[in-house]
Amino acid sequence: MRAYADSSFILRLVTGEADSPQTSLDGNIRLMKIELTPGHQRYIEDKVKSGAYGSPDEVVREGLRLLEAGEERTRRLAWLQTEVEKGFTGSATPWTAKDTDRVRQLVARRARRSR
Repeated sequence: MRAYADSSFILRLVTGEADSPQTSLDGNIRLMKIELTPGHQRYIEDKVKSGAYGSPDEVVREGLRLLEAGEERTRRLAWLQTEVEKGFTGSATPWTAKDTDRVRQLVARRARRSR
């Protein structure tokens, strides 16, 4: 959708709120007004004009996906740091191939759970 003179966009966002008064007939699209700086507005418009995105909505959704991915990465790194710290608190033993396999299995199991 087009920006207004006050640098606002109206965005269509996918939600599960079927009985919201702002929801469309199919129950999946909700309108949300957000305020943008002129710089952010130009950035979004440039991305659409370049052909990289089909609409301002797509640019914002991609930004949100990247934000979510960054938060997930931060969460996983914090978990890994905790696990490493746990390893330093125990008694020292030689590292074996069996230890490597156990770590790989643990990481794979955690990755499957977080999906």
